[in-house]
Formats: sequence, structure tokens, C-alpha cells
Amino acid sequence: MKTGTLQVRAYTRLTRVSRGHTDEIVRLIAFLAIGAVVASINLLMVWVLSHQHLLPYVIYITLATEVSILCSFMLNDRITFQRLIASGHIWHVRCLRFHSAAAVGALFTIGLSTVMYHLAHFPPVAAQFTAIVVATGLNYSMHRFWTYRPNRRDIIVSPGTGTKEIGAEYIEVAMPVD
Repeated sequence: MKTGTLQVRAYTRLTRVSRGHTDEIVRLIAFLAIGAVVASINLLMVWVLSHQHLLPYVIYITLATEVSILCSFMLNDRITFQRLIASGHIWHVRCLRFHSAAAVGALFTIGLSTVMYHLAHFPPVAAQFTAIVVATGLNYSMHRFWTYRPNRRDIIVSPGTGTKEIGAEYIEVAMPVD
């Protein structure tokens, strides 16, 4: 059996199980996989910088977080959210929006990590890892529903059916009955 056939069968089965939310599940899986890679980069940087003893803790976790945000944007923009890129959202605008949303998640991560390091006496990498895991849901939601939200002009409502078309995505909406 060919790889393409297996992918089609898996996608068809997932569509049945997810009741039509396959694209969102695939998007979430890609986000989590990329997040694991980016978190590894972040944790490696925290480990390396924590052993050099030149920078304060908050500075080196902030630096590691910034590098991971840029890596995350580049990968998620091309892989996870590519089908949601609205027309008129040019690369640097998407990067700025991604960075803005990620800044909220990063502040949450840095704050939680710092509290866990200083007050709960977690080791640096354990404090950062735990904070990253906790912030993942917040980050996905902000990127999915704010960073990559469609432009209003990109949403087409089909009269009578109540279906909104956003690029290749379709969303059922409640329409008043006349």
C-alpha cells in the first residue's frame, strides 16, 4: 500500500471521528509538534545560558523566549496556519501579529517560570518547561483566532445556506429563517 493511500485513509477516518473538524485537529497536531521543537530550542538555550553565570535568570529566559518566538513564527506560518493566511496579510504584518500574541504568552511564561524558580525553587530548566506546557493552550488560541483570523472582506456568506467561506475553510453559522 502506498503512503498516499494511507494518508487518505487516515484523513478520511479522522474526518469521520472528528465530525468534520479534521483541519483543526491536523492544525493543532502541527502546532504541538512545532511547539515541541521550538520548546527544545528554548530549553537548550536556557540550559546553556544558565551555566555561563554572566546573565541574570530573567535576562536569559527572555532571550531564549525571543529566539523561540521567531522560530515558532517561521515554522507555524509556513506549516500550521498556511491555509488560514488571509489575502492582504503580508509577511511582516503576520510576523508582528504573531509576535504580539506570542508576547502575551511569553510574559505569562516568563512570569510563571520566574515564580516557580524563585519561590518554588524549581531548577531553571524545569521551571521553564512547566511554564511552556501551561502556556501552550493560551498560545494556540491566540494565534488561531487572532493572529490568523480572516479579514472581513475574505468572509463570504452564501445566501440561504448560512455557510461562511474563508478561503478553503467552511463554517456553518446560524442564519435566521425568513
